[in-house]
Amino acid sequence: MKIRTFYILLMGAATIARGADTPHHGFAAPTNTLSLEWVVGEVRSNNPSLKSSRALQRAMEQRAPQARDWEDPRGGVTFNAGRFVHVAPDSFTDQGIFAEQAIPVTGKNKLRENAAGAEAKISAEETRRHLINLTTRAQVSYFRLGNAYAQWEINRNSASLLKQIADTSRNRFESAKETEADVLSAETELAKLEENAFDLEQQISDEQTVLNTLMNHPPNEPLGRPVISDPGHPRFSFVTVEALALARRPEIIAAKRRIDAAKAKLKLSQRERIPEPNVRLEANRYNGDSLPVTELMGGISFNLPWFNHKKYAAAIEENKSLAESAERDLESLEAETRALVRDQLKKIETFHHHHELFRDKISPLAQQTIEASQTSYQSDRAGLMEVLIAQRNAQDSASMLAQHETDYQIALIELEAIVGAPLAEITLQEENK
Repeated sequence: MKIRTFYILLMGAATIARGADTPHHGFAAPTNTLSLEWVVGEVRSNNPSLKSSRALQRAMEQRAPQARDWEDPRGGVTFNAGRFVHVAPDSFTDQGIFAEQAIPVTGKNKLRENAAGAEAKISAEETRRHLINLTTRAQVSYFRLGNAYAQWEINRNSASLLKQIADTSRNRFESAKETEADVLSAETELAKLEENAFDLEQQISDEQTVLNTLMNHPPNEPLGRPVISDPGHPRFSFVTVEALALARRPEIIAAKRRIDAAKAKLKLSQRERIPEPNVRLEANRYNGDSLPVTELMGGISFNLPWFNHKKYAAAIEENKSLAESAERDLESLEAETRALVRDQLKKIETFHHHHELFRDKISPLAQQTIEASQTSYQSDRAGLMEVLIAQRNAQDSASMLAQHETDYQIALIELEAIVGAPLAEITLQEENK
């Protein structure tokens, strides 16, 4: 990495750069690597909340077949429990069996199926959003873990250099070429680095815990060191990314399906005022007859919704309002999506600018400054404080370079989360414009 190269040149020898590999009060960076693809795969496979969301989605998908089917047929028997008048033996039937079925001639069952199918698609988009959020959290934590290791390495390299400076200043103090205050200043700076190293080790532990939790692994399971690759600088246009976000963002798709469900329910509430037939077939038998069935009867009945006009009118108004609400929600989400895309593209541009500025200008200048100050210090043309200031500036610039690189990587990940599509697809859309 450029940071490692920077410090190798800064210290003047490869042995100094290797100082980052030496343990710090029992802590050492792992030698094995951690793959981002493996982390994301473990999250997708093992995260319990994602499994719960998928199970809920599967449950919602079973509602459409239930809504599509007709009402259950009804059947029963009739029999004479008692007769309290004297009539001829075969004047009335004494036993009977019947079956009846409601016929959905108005297509209400189809509308119920449409509404349930739309709600199942909403559940699918909610599951996809949950998956995107979990994947984003894992990727962000992965890059933060990589940054924490990079910052720790910068800290250890700086500590190695400061130790050399402190040793040199102590020797110069013994030969009356340096003041005691300057020597103490160098040792104070070294102590501050030791304190900062503990904070960085805590950050490393925190991000490891986050990743293990997302992957449903034990929180103290050891993880390797992330391998951070250069993402390059993909070009984005607002128009292209906006169009893709409006087409792929889960919230937008779910909002459209809510409109579909609301419209289906509105049509259903309107058709509830239309009577549907209930067909009945009945077979009866006289006690005195030898035939198993002596009478076959058919019938048809209808519900009468006109007597509950207020009930059905209220249902229609309710579903009209729900449909309007769903449409307004979609408008709001589309406006929000445009704003998120615009702000995120600006954030990506800003972080990339910071990264380029530190990589190409600030860090090289800081390197040249410390080399010059060390040369001047050794020839007694500069004081120790100048060397310490130059060293602190070099450390800060290297630290900021690593931080800006991480911020840029995270900004790209957040763009994927907003759009609802991987970065490769966003880039492909740009290339195919």
